[in-house]
Amino acid sequence: MGKISGAEILVTALKKNGVKRIYGVVGIPVTDFARLAQNEGIDYVGFRREDAAVNAAGIPTSIVLNLADTCKLLKFKREVWYDDGESMRDGGESIRNDGESMRIEVKQYGSETCAPCVAIRRKLEEWQRAHPMVNYSYLPIEDHQEEAAQKGILSVPTVIAVIDGTEVVRESGYFSLDKMLARLERYMKMAGETEL
Repeated sequence: MGKISGAEILVTALKKNGVKRIYGVVGIPVTDFARLAQNEGIDYVGFRREDAAVNAAGIPTSIVLNLADTCKLLKFKREVWYDDGESMRDGGESIRNDGESMRIEVKQYGSETCAPCVAIRRKLEEWQRAHPMVNYSYLPIEDHQEEAAQKGILSVPTVIAVIDGTEVVRESGYFSLDKMLARLERYMKMAGETEL
């Protein structure tokens, strides 16, 4: 058996991990690597600039994540669950047939020593007063370490929104709270809570 190049090892690893497309900047040594990848059935998309390749590589992931969020929420809009456990389509007229309103929870994990956590807490409390159907809770990370670990929370502030037991929004670290709340409100409307 002859020598195996690093590029061959990398292409083999990519293929075994299910990678179907790679993005890169055209030129040596990428061209040889790209040919090997194409020979193994992996699409190579070439660019002249690194930033364009990076942006293009991020688009499919963004689309898949947004589609996943949308699919989670469509179950609220399209299905009614009856007592016998069977699901029937209702054409999007309502999300429930049991007369109960949906449960919307917003949990913030933070710390009193974290300035952004305190600021976000104030904004969320104010937002909750305008949305009384939402159950908001602030959980100090120091007192809820085990729960935070179980939920995969690695940094503060972390804000999680749940509609009827399904997590629909999660943001951590540095993020736009206004954008997150706008997204949550959009999901609430999709789920059928129209009086926002």
